[in-house]
Amino acid sequence: MTKPKPNGSVRIILNLSSPLGNCVNEGINTNQFPTVMSSTTKWLRALHLAGRGAKMCKIDWADAYKHIAVSQTDSNLQWFTWLGMGFKELCLIFGCASSAGIFDRLAKLVVHIVATKSRFPTNRICQHLDDCCATAPANSEALEVFDNTFTAIASQIGVKLAPRDDPEKSFAPNTKGLVLGIVYNTIDWTWALNSEKLARLLNDIKLLLDAQSTQQVKIWSIVGKIINIQPLIPEGRFNLYHLLELNSLSTNKTDVIILTANFKKQLFFWFTMIKLCSGRGKLIDPDLKLPPWSIEVFTDAAGGSMERAGLGVGAVANSWWAYLPWSRVINLNKKQSDGKCIGRSMAALELIGPLLAISSGYAWTKNQPIIFWVDNAASVFIYKKGYSRSCKLSTTITLAISSIASGLGSSIQISKILRCSTPLATMADALSKADFTKFWSLASQLDLNLPVSQAWVSPALLAWIQHPIPDESLGDKILSDIAKRSLVLGFNC
Repeated sequence: MTKPKPNGSVRIILNLSSPLGNCVNEGINTNQFPTVMSSTTKWLRALHLAGRGAKMCKIDWADAYKHIAVSQTDSNLQWFTWLGMGFKELCLIFGCASSAGIFDRLAKLVVHIVATKSRFPTNRICQHLDDCCATAPANSEALEVFDNTFTAIASQIGVKLAPRDDPEKSFAPNTKGLVLGIVYNTIDWTWALNSEKLARLLNDIKLLLDAQSTQQVKIWSIVGKIINIQPLIPEGRFNLYHLLELNSLSTNKTDVIILTANFKKQLFFWFTMIKLCSGRGKLIDPDLKLPPWSIEVFTDAAGGSMERAGLGVGAVANSWWAYLPWSRVINLNKKQSDGKCIGRSMAALELIGPLLAISSGYAWTKNQPIIFWVDNAASVFIYKKGYSRSCKLSTTITLAISSIASGLGSSIQISKILRCSTPLATMADALSKADFTKFWSLASQLDLNLPVSQAWVSPALLAWIQHPIPDESLGDKILSDIAKRSLVLGFNC
């Protein structure tokens, strides 16, 4: 088939995945041809290193795959017919499963040579197949040196670069430009989709919102574009789970997929946020840390067991504490709908610690930056990711924490700590085992002025602990309880 180019020429596209059962790609082990792509997150890191007002440039290869010839033996697999005549493609083919990996090796080698020659830091370079983007501080000439070095080396080794008459393909050092499909403006420190791309994406999302079902390939297309934008949208990572669920339902692009209510709910979030943020949203720092004066809360959870009374989850800070015992369902280690036994799902149980802390400690955490210390690496990873494909309860708890933080105006971070590595971490561990003698002994040694009574616990959280099931409205239910005691965004008029 063919695809028209902007300059009026036509690109011939060969599908080496057809016919099924007897195609070239079925004989290729793609694991032997890995491709390491860049991402919006990597580019955001580069921009924040360069700083506001940074200069950017973009270098694009012309006819990228045509730079690499295939072996004489393999070229015999690349015959095709066109207008009644037979042709043999002598270079890499766009539709071949190994082409991207083979080309990526060459592209990375060229970037390495250029970066070395120009002494340009690689953490400010993003190479994505035939696109190479780089950024440098506004008061530096390093980007011009990198750009000129790339052009010179490309000429020496026979790499054909795209002309700069189309800024979407390639542009010289500038404060505004298109990178990985997104327009960045480093003066305003904003991002945007161009008007045509924005209109097309919103229209495609609207069609899915109005549909009852669609082909798998359309979900792949929409979800892929959303994943590219996700790092730019506040709280975006908490609205991907159901999109990814339907995105991976089938490997057959023509299969018809029923669109669930939860899928549409998250899709509507993206429809709203993309419209709101495009052209106005500020560039988010993916590695932003909370300030040193953040409130620190230490939490710990025990596994469920019927052999010892009082096992549960505890949270403690310098001026308050909270404790919640496990329900019979958790202690009996009941199996959930996804096949996991709740009493041993430690990633989920440990996440209940921050959930208990931010809701019970609302009076101290409201409008504050908070660091929750937990001793489970999986819990930290799941919250940072925003969801868990393997544990639905972890996703429920993660969404609830995010919702409550938004309602209270709190900025939160969940970090890993070694078990019992600090006095307060040891106190949280004692609470999780209902060892109040040890808890108060440590509090006395540290001269902490803790109240005798623990912090209030939300009735909605207590009810959910009795029957822990996936429930994406858990955060709203807890916020509703808090709203009866304090002002909460979205719940009080």
